[in-house]
Amino acid sequence: MSKVIYEALAKYKKNDKLPYTEYFSLGFFETKDLALEAIILAKQLSGFRELYDENFYFEKLYLNEGILRNSNTDDTIKDNKIFILWYGYDIDSIYTVGGTLGVFSNYEYAELAREKYSAWDIFIVHGLENFGINKVTLNKRQWSDGFVKVYD
Repeated sequence: MSKVIYEALAKYKKNDKLPYTEYFSLGFFETKDLALEAIILAKQLSGFRELYDENFYFEKLYLNEGILRNSNTDDTIKDNKIFILWYGYDIDSIYTVGGTLGVFSNYEYAELAREKYSAWDIFIVHGLENFGINKVTLNKRQWSDGFVKVYD
């Protein structure tokens, strides 16, 4: 069974008339408790402070999911760094759709998953340049300051 990684998230939607919801990744964590701590700290920041409890949540991701696993697959996290395979593309002049496709213990595994997902119609239509792989520090908050809502 693969190791679970928790992504702490916040979402904001100005009103129900808009079809879009904005999502903020607060970081990736080894335990649910660390993800919840990141959420508690985010709730104290500008912008996030105005959101309701139901706007905060976490997703369970499985390390190295999306690649062909074999006896050589290494689930070891080195130097507390993981590799995030993400996507993002513009749907109009204001909004971008995006999210996390997977978390990986090394860059090569993220590349393998990117190759697999590159055959999906949505990425062919919107362009393969809308994929990315970022190295992030596990158990470190991604937001240390808040945000300002510019469309209110």
